[in-house]
Amino acid sequence: MTPMRAASERCNCGCSDCGGRCCKFECLTRPNFYAGQLLTDQNLKDMVDWVQSKSALDRFRDGWGVACGLDVSIGHKPKEYARVYVASGYAIDCCGRDIVVCDPIWHDFPCDAADDPCCCPKKKPDPVEGGPDGELGCIPFKELRAFDLCLKHDERLTGGQRAMSRGDCKPMSECQYTRVRESGKLYAKEVTTPCQDGDAKVDEKYRRQLKDYIEQLQKNASSPKALLAFIENKLTTFRFVEDCLYKLIRSKDDPPKRWSVGPLFYIVQDFRNRFFECLCDCCSDNACVGDGVALARVWVWDHREKDCRICKVVYIDAYPPYRRLLARDCYPADPGCINLSQHIWRRTLDVQLELSRKGFRNVRTAVFHPSDAMDLADNPDKDVVCAPNGSDLVIHSIKDHCGQERVVAFEKGSSA
Repeated sequence: MTPMRAASERCNCGCSDCGGRCCKFECLTRPNFYAGQLLTDQNLKDMVDWVQSKSALDRFRDGWGVACGLDVSIGHKPKEYARVYVASGYAIDCCGRDIVVCDPIWHDFPCDAADDPCCCPKKKPDPVEGGPDGELGCIPFKELRAFDLCLKHDERLTGGQRAMSRGDCKPMSECQYTRVRESGKLYAKEVTTPCQDGDAKVDEKYRRQLKDYIEQLQKNASSPKALLAFIENKLTTFRFVEDCLYKLIRSKDDPPKRWSVGPLFYIVQDFRNRFFECLCDCCSDNACVGDGVALARVWVWDHREKDCRICKVVYIDAYPPYRRLLARDCYPADPGCINLSQHIWRRTLDVQLELSRKGFRNVRTAVFHPSDAMDLADNPDKDVVCAPNGSDLVIHSIKDHCGQERVVAFEKGSSA
């Protein structure tokens, strides 16, 4: 089998039982059995491992997340107020493993004390639609706790039978399992800031890293020699920048007054192109810990009223971004936005055609000035990475060495 490209160095998946391998490309070697060979347990295990690793590559093509089913609902029986049920369904985790739930499973959320089934608090009036701030209907926020409900891959040994002979170099035992049943297991992670979608928006992460990189560039752009020492062997695509700096260093004349404008533009653009690549990483945008698949955000009412203990699930939000639907891991746009970063450094004509298909009708073009590259981190309106459908946009582009216009940045346009 032809080896695939090397594993990604930037992957930090944190999967529970795959040793961090699930995020990477690996060279897969198919077991080769020849006639007359005695098949051992290790041979059969090698074949199983190869099939699983081969199938797991589908996550890079189709993505990972909830494929179908796995609806989350509240328990209504007397002793199940703090329980949620997850219906049967199918998901793929970021390691590429199938999670098939054939029968409903459930999870009980913890409170400070057990709920008293004999407690019958006084009935409160029906909540006013669109209640006051700081409340969920009639329940104060301070009495609520929020959890992200996650589903992870689980295996259980089954099909036990009396062994006819010893296997795996283990001593004889009365019963050995002959099957592995794959299923799913639920767990919950408490959220300290439940009304925020995440720690930081994607464009904020990009803006912060770009600003830090530009600050480092400015500190090392005092001379062509200093700039070369900073970027040597670090650029991904624009290798000619190093050659241009070498030429300036070897020249007997002083560098031109604006010698750094061109090199700095391509260095910044190299960083941006690398940041916006759609790599084959996984678990990069996972609300759950490790390799879990997010199913819902669950709100639990944890309250004591006189001698009554109230512990019950009162609200389930089983929609994105709290539910991970089947999708590839590319540069994700914030909720309500369409990803524009995937169009950076592509030909302007191709980008205009794709944007029109996505519903952007009022798109204009303008020339990008290389000297403006150092200001992109501090001007989000002139470097838009996601925009609502139908927004007015201005494509800023620059001509490459072949005379083709390449998209450098998007700017918010003003409605006519």
